[in-house]
Amino acid sequence: MKGIDMIKGTKAVVMLTDNDLTVDHAAEFFNSAKDAPIQNWGFKSVGQPHDVMYALAETIKSAGKNLFLESITYTEEEYKFLAEFSRKAGVDCVLGTIYNRGLHDALNEAGVLYCPFIAKTPGLPGTIIKSREEIMADLKEATDNGVGGVSVPAYMHDKMSGKEILTMIREKAPELPVLVAGRVKTHKRIDEMFELKTSFTIGGALFRAELAEGSFSDNVTALGNYMEKSR
Repeated sequence: MKGIDMIKGTKAVVMLTDNDLTVDHAAEFFNSAKDAPIQNWGFKSVGQPHDVMYALAETIKSAGKNLFLESITYTEEEYKFLAEFSRKAGVDCVLGTIYNRGLHDALNEAGVLYCPFIAKTPGLPGTIIKSREEIMADLKEATDNGVGGVSVPAYMHDKMSGKEILTMIREKAPELPVLVAGRVKTHKRIDEMFELKTSFTIGGALFRAELAEGSFSDNVTALGNYMEKSR
């Protein structure tokens, strides 16, 4: 296991995904941008056949990058697949899922970091409806079970701001690696990540050129340069 340094503090995880699916020709996009100053790369467990996912994982690992796999499917069948794929493909960190003891044990055995969702409501991918107390209960369950970190879709709450949610988490768990899933796509929001010492995933914004004019590669390079300048 590479350990929590991959996501401790503020790190970006470039996801080869758009609209919650791994994109077509993801390996080509990766190869076009792999020389950018970004170490963490990943993709979703949905969107491509398994053989394509294994080949993509090999491409990312062969380039010396950290490999992340994110899941937004909450079934026992999915958890078995995540454990098997992570072990065989050399995944470094699994993001997402709702905390599952069996998956956690399997990932620990394989030396894979596990960062389950907190505050997530299955079946409602675009919003969070959990209360402050429910979010804190999720955090307690995750930390009591010794996870490597947590993923939180902080900017998807229907009432609370992302900063409010993250500040609440930070007050309770100041040293826990926290990774924000989704909607970090502006320099202002990246600055907020540094302020709150949280990492984040970013995918669709790079494909849609929301950080810089130009190609996917141009946007990944712009992200990497901004991250380096902000440290």
